Amino acid sequence: MTRRRSKVVTPADAAGLVTNGSTVALGGWTFYNTPMTVVREVIRSGARDLRLVSSPGAIGPDLLIAAGRLAEIATPFLTMEQFGFAPAFRSAAREGTLKIAEIDGPGLASALRAAADDLPFGVIHDLGTDLPSVNPEWYRPFEHPLAEGAKLYAVPAAVPDVALIHAQRGDEYGNLQFLGATFFDQLIARAARTVIASVDEIVPGEELRADPRATKIPGFLVDAVVPASEGAKPCGSQGLYPPDLEHLAEYSRLAATEAGRREYLERHVLATAGKV
Repeated sequence: MTRRRSKVVTPADAAGLVTNGSTVALGGWTFYNTPMTVVREVIRSGARDLRLVSSPGAIGPDLLIAAGRLAEIATPFLTMEQFGFAPAFRSAAREGTLKIAEIDGPGLASALRAAADDLPFGVIHDLGTDLPSVNPEWYRPFEHPLAEGAKLYAVPAAVPDVALIHAQRGDEYGNLQFLGATFFDQLIARAARTVIASVDEIVPGEELRADPRATKIPGFLVDAVVPASEGAKPCGSQGLYPPDLEHLAEYSRLAATEAGRREYLERHVLATAGKV
């Protein structure tokens, strides 16, 4: 019987799957479950002109902006929570150096669901926001005989070339267990062409099978698994460790200026090359 192939790779090998101009989906939610080990390695890889489709995020997407890796971003919001605005995002928006697609949660979910179902677009109700006026490429008026009188929008499918997600546990074949919420990660994994998952712990398959309800993403959706103890830090990993609030406060302070962003990148990204 043919043995299944292990999908375990190094952070550098995983980052090598992200090439210039790729559309990248980033999972997690603000200070939780962001695959920061892989994000830092993507920055070190030098990949540029990336188009990011992000869950509501914090330091993960903001750090990619600070490092000059993004050409475009589509996200419901970026925030450093109690520490204020996402500083690199705010600077890029003010200076016009980043193309920004303003979307909401239903729009993101519909776009990912359409991609997951191999459909050209998804459909959402008009929720009364002004997003269609600022992002007409994403929110397109839609009429259908089966929905007579309903005000709807068609949202184009978002098909990421590569997805970056983080789970608490997984086996070498890519079966992933979450000890808390999955946020948009299940949709992201279904929508993307290639899925990279960092995990805090690699465990034997029989250990996962002892608690099958916790396996939220099956291995056939995952292409690469990166073992990374505390791989979400300075973000938290639900059920295992909390966000490092001191570090996040430091980032918020430094990333408010161009010089501070360079200092942070040198100290916490470039100087830590080779570390998981």
